[in-house]
Amino acid sequence: MPIFQNGKAPVAMRYIDPAGVEHHVVAAYLGDRLVWDGTVPASVTAPRMHGAGGVPLPSVCAAATLDAPILSGTGEMLVPLPGGGGGVSVPLFAGDADVLEPLIGGSAAIRPSPIEGTGELHEPGIGTEVPGVVIVPTATGAGSISTPTVRVPATIEAPVTEGSGIVSEAQVTAGAALAVPSGSGTGEVLTPTVTAAALVDLPLMAGSGAMPIPTHAAGYSVEVPAMEGSGEMLVPSVEAANLVPAGIVKSGTQSLPSSNNWHQVTGWVVDSAYPDTTLSSNAIVVDGSGSAVLSAAVAWSQANGNRQCRIKVNGVVVATSAATTGTPTITDFEMSLAPGDVVTLEAYTTTGFSFARGIAVSGTFLRLAAVVPMYLRAQDTFDGDGPLSSNWITTGGGVLERVNGRLDGTNTPSVPLSYAWWHEPMPSDTQQVECVVRWDGRNPEHSACGLVVRADPFQDPVTNPGAQFGVQFSWTRGIMALYYEDYDAPNGFVPVTGVPQYVTTSKFPEGAVVTLRAEGNLYTARVNGVIMLQGTVASSVIPFSRRWVGATIQNDELVSGGGGPPGRIDDFRALTP
Repeated sequence: MPIFQNGKAPVAMRYIDPAGVEHHVVAAYLGDRLVWDGTVPASVTAPRMHGAGGVPLPSVCAAATLDAPILSGTGEMLVPLPGGGGGVSVPLFAGDADVLEPLIGGSAAIRPSPIEGTGELHEPGIGTEVPGVVIVPTATGAGSISTPTVRVPATIEAPVTEGSGIVSEAQVTAGAALAVPSGSGTGEVLTPTVTAAALVDLPLMAGSGAMPIPTHAAGYSVEVPAMEGSGEMLVPSVEAANLVPAGIVKSGTQSLPSSNNWHQVTGWVVDSAYPDTTLSSNAIVVDGSGSAVLSAAVAWSQANGNRQCRIKVNGVVVATSAATTGTPTITDFEMSLAPGDVVTLEAYTTTGFSFARGIAVSGTFLRLAAVVPMYLRAQDTFDGDGPLSSNWITTGGGVLERVNGRLDGTNTPSVPLSYAWWHEPMPSDTQQVECVVRWDGRNPEHSACGLVVRADPFQDPVTNPGAQFGVQFSWTRGIMALYYEDYDAPNGFVPVTGVPQYVTTSKFPEGAVVTLRAEGNLYTARVNGVIMLQGTVASSVIPFSRRWVGATIQNDELVSGGGGPPGRIDDFRALTP
């Protein structure tokens, strides 16, 4: 640092020794460093002054003002030894300090006082003490204020808690703005089952969430928006089951005016089984809407030529039967219908004889019904060998068992039939059972496998002994039958109305799916979805209230002319609405 006297560098210096002798100074040293030689002033560098201090931790409540105490610091500067009368220029006094983290409630503000530092400067003195001026600039301190924690309370109104959501923690630095996203919640509302013309009251969807405490630098405010909950509510699938079943039957004979042309069937009355039918101008007028199953048949007074029938909806053909010399029939044609749709039936014949173009009353009908969804109630793949699982109850002449993963009746007698019943009754009078055909190399001529619906095998019948075993569909390699047992009837069974006692057929394919369905008084047997036999049984004979289902196998192998052992059954299933 330069040596000055009253703002000017001295041109000469002297001192007087203890003996009173005056001496002229040629040069001045600070240690071994030249600081003056009478020509150019020398300089010395003083180290920086360092200071340290602390501010105690204040506690601040919401909406309070924080006055931070003055930062005090002490420091030490080594004593320079300049020449007499010299001036010392002190560099900036710098200090570092930490302010401990205050705890601040919501909406609080922090106003820390300026941080100041003080220091002590030792006086330089070499030889004669000459008054001088020392310019000490304002001591400044640099410090950091730790991030205060801000707690922001929030209120959430949730009328019905159906979902939950979480708002992630936001980290905010000094001077930054905090954008808090809306809290969101998601929930699932199970699809209600809604009956015809019913109203569904959907509860309010509400979300609740927890907001972690955000942090930000001191002296900044955070605007937290209102906590909102949003959620996605699954749209319930409400399929109006309000399609009114309808049916009409022929009343009075009708002769078609020509052959090889389509003619509308006329002369109808409402079927007593469908009393809510709307009949207008020889057509069914649809009441309600939804998926429907259409069925129809046209019977003839005389057999001659090929015949067909077809169904029209609003004048457009939607289903046509196959040509036959018997009674053309359309069964289970599915389509969607709307209120006011007009459904009609037309007939066709190739015969040129007018007497053979007459439509008979009995057996001619047009019907529509709502499609009923079915749910699996029972299932067994018969894996392994040995007795059936506890899901089955066996009755009859023999015991059905598992052989090579199939239901087998090789060791059962011809009569009485042997049965396997699912261990619990079905929950509906509409019943459908299915199985897979397994021949396993066999070719039975008389030994049969079958499916059963609407049975009550544990009832002691008063009339029609055997009818307690329900309606059955059985098959061999070349014949099939849809019937119920009646020990007093010829051959011990009665076919359903409209079906012969025995019906010849080609051998069902290996792995074919056989289905037997009971709905109302109608019983339908299918193979791979194709109707094989269909007919009715009065509820007075086979009550709709019977709920047991199962399978049957009969082995005629030991009967004279009975042929080989029966086939087997696999993959049993039972379904109801």
